[in-house]
Amino acid sequence: MSLFHGCLRRGCGQARQSEDPPASGARGRASGQGRGAPALTLLGLLVVFLSFWYGSAALMPGSAAQAADSGGAKAPAGVAAPSNAGPAAYGNLAGGGSQSPAAWGTPAGQAYLLGPGDALAISVWGYPELNWTVTVRPDGLISLPLVGDVAAAGKSVGQLRSALTVAFSKHFPKPEVSVMVVGFRTLHVQALGAVVRPGIYELPPAATLKDLVAAAGGAAPDADLTRATLTQGTGLALGTAQGRRVDLRALLEGAPGQNGSGQNGPESQPGPTEGAGPGGQGGNSANPILQDGDTLYIPRLVPALALGQVQAPGAYLPSPDDRILDLLAKSGGLAPDADPAHAAFTHLGRTVAVDLAKLQENPQSAENLPVAPGDKLFVPKAALVLVLGQVNRAGSYQLPPGATVADALAAAGGLSASADPTGVVLTRAADGQAQTLNLAGPGGSAGSAGRAPDLDVPVQGGDRLWVPQIQPVVVLGQVARAGSYPLPPGATVADALAAAGGMTAAADPTQVALTPASGGSPQILDLSAPASGGSTAINRPVHPGDRLFVPEGRRVTVLGAVQSPGVFYLRAGDGIPELLAMAGGPKTGEADLRAAEIRRPGQPAQPVDLQAVLSHPGQAVGPDLVSGDGLYVPPSRNRVLALGSVNRPGSFPLQEGDRLLDLVAAAGGLKDTADLAAAKLQRTGPGPQVQTLPVRLDQVMANPDSSLNLPLQPGDTLVVPEARMQVAVMGQVRAPGSYPYRPGDRLLDVLARAGGTTDKAALDQIRIYQGGNVQGARTADLGQGDLRFSGQVTENPELAPGDVVVVPEKWQVDWAQVVTYLTVIKLARDLILGR
Repeated sequence: MSLFHGCLRRGCGQARQSEDPPASGARGRASGQGRGAPALTLLGLLVVFLSFWYGSAALMPGSAAQAADSGGAKAPAGVAAPSNAGPAAYGNLAGGGSQSPAAWGTPAGQAYLLGPGDALAISVWGYPELNWTVTVRPDGLISLPLVGDVAAAGKSVGQLRSALTVAFSKHFPKPEVSVMVVGFRTLHVQALGAVVRPGIYELPPAATLKDLVAAAGGAAPDADLTRATLTQGTGLALGTAQGRRVDLRALLEGAPGQNGSGQNGPESQPGPTEGAGPGGQGGNSANPILQDGDTLYIPRLVPALALGQVQAPGAYLPSPDDRILDLLAKSGGLAPDADPAHAAFTHLGRTVAVDLAKLQENPQSAENLPVAPGDKLFVPKAALVLVLGQVNRAGSYQLPPGATVADALAAAGGLSASADPTGVVLTRAADGQAQTLNLAGPGGSAGSAGRAPDLDVPVQGGDRLWVPQIQPVVVLGQVARAGSYPLPPGATVADALAAAGGMTAAADPTQVALTPASGGSPQILDLSAPASGGSTAINRPVHPGDRLFVPEGRRVTVLGAVQSPGVFYLRAGDGIPELLAMAGGPKTGEADLRAAEIRRPGQPAQPVDLQAVLSHPGQAVGPDLVSGDGLYVPPSRNRVLALGSVNRPGSFPLQEGDRLLDLVAAAGGLKDTADLAAAKLQRTGPGPQVQTLPVRLDQVMANPDSSLNLPLQPGDTLVVPEARMQVAVMGQVRAPGSYPYRPGDRLLDVLARAGGTTDKAALDQIRIYQGGNVQGARTADLGQGDLRFSGQVTENPELAPGDVVVVPEKWQVDWAQVVTYLTVIKLARDLILGR
């Protein structure tokens, strides 16, 4: 093709001295030689023809090669500009390919301007060695041999080709320069402020503002789309003369407005080049084409505030058409204690009064002002009456106009039981003056018959009503619940004691002290006197602040031979007789009244003759008792004991002339199990030794007047052991075993206790071993040969303690087994006799 171009311009076979033919790829200026066209062969002519045809096609108007060489950046027909493409659409172009700028959104028919990062292929026709590939530097220049630095940024391809042609013409006559974009640059732009992902993004050339918003994830929910600012290039100060205001609401939402802005949004503020992007490349003014280094800043919406007595105070983003009632609705409406008539609305630094109640009645009123970002609505709290002190529900209450003290108390649940209606204090909000009210009626309490005039005193918003507590009556000492108790007017000592749970058992009701609140000496009240006519001490009135003290009585302990030993409290005037009465009195016949003692801590025991004290009731006999004393009543020493197998073992007083059988009778007699022959009488002699005397009670009972019925002495003890009186039953009975012997028992009695005989029993061969002695056996025939009991008493022998009864099996008397029984009988005898 180069060869054909040379022939076309100079003519084949002719020599030109001003230009070199490019046939061999080197300049044809051989020293001393003329220029001659080489001979063309047929094959060479064919190559020339094909080269001519190809070069003609490449130079046809509208071709891509012509567009690149001539500098035109016309977008081919039918290529759609992806103006809505996001960052993903540019992923294969970020590295700078060789695609036409039309593929990145350059409007058709609009020239592509070069910028830093574009890769260019530059050559000079006819000079193969003048062929370079360069990249536009960040300063917008390119560097080439012979011509040096040439400005490329901001020029179209054609403009750069013209500039290079002028530069190379200084070195070559009529040079023809070719400029081609072989690699397109990427844009580095920023999205800041209210976007989802603020940061720096790489976008292809011809990317628009909408593409940058999409790359940043879109606008944030609180973005102020009407006040976005697009700053050109390296202009870092947002909102300076280098920036311009853009209405993203119109761009992203399609809202109508002037210059792409919304109806209520601010007007567009054009930058240095009206109708073009910050870089001056042009495009839709609402969606300009970006230049490298551009910065988009979207400010955030400033919320409006709803404060004070609303349901949900806080900050709310206003909509373009929001008004005061809309902001109130977003905050949940008015709170129960709100004062809607005195609300305040602040707009652009100016505050106006707003009656929300009237606005709610007429929302279309002109006073329902628009709400802009930063506005503030404040709803004050309604004027309330504060009720404190002794009421059932203390707090603040909103009362209607004309409300009175009675209405305020009713709203607070009324007076409590401890309220003092005579000292209620009302403090006025207007002047701070305090007024004391008496709400008690003629009956002495609020609400009683005859309404108190002070209940009708009017109250106003901000007033404070304080109800004091009745000054309590203090009850201390020996009461169930000592403490302070507010009592109603007219209360008495009985009411105070009842509030404290009453007096304890340790109280001394005769020495109760009542100290008045006004001061002075305490009064001693005797509350033990019975009430009569309402004039006794128990009915004495008490007043708020009085002090009632119930002292403890004298604490005295009673021990020894009395009915109820324990601790007792004596009242004033009580002595030993009253103390013994509290203890249930001495035990009859057991107490040694003449040997009693008063035991006082730190002092020796003081003897007292209780016999003399009890013989002179009402007289001051014996020592006076003090708190902490102890009275000991020793048991009488003139006593005897009966132990063992008697019906009522115990200690018994010894009467003069008592003998052995008298003690047995005092003990309730002997038990059936008593061993009369083994009884013993233990007697304490003059010395420490104890003397044991055998007693044959069987003989004594047979002859009570004999000398065996010994006279008793103080301290004697009769011990009657229990006899081992049993009878063993063995053999053919239903329940073999040992059974208690009762005096007069016979054979049939013992067999009955053993459950009776079995069907195999030989009733005519029953053996009775007296005392368990195998040598003394006898045979009893209850059946007279036919195993039937004849009923004659002579055949039902009487038994004695220790007997062993053996009932053999009928018809088969096994004497070997009898021998075995004999061994068992001996064991049974030993068991019965305790051997």
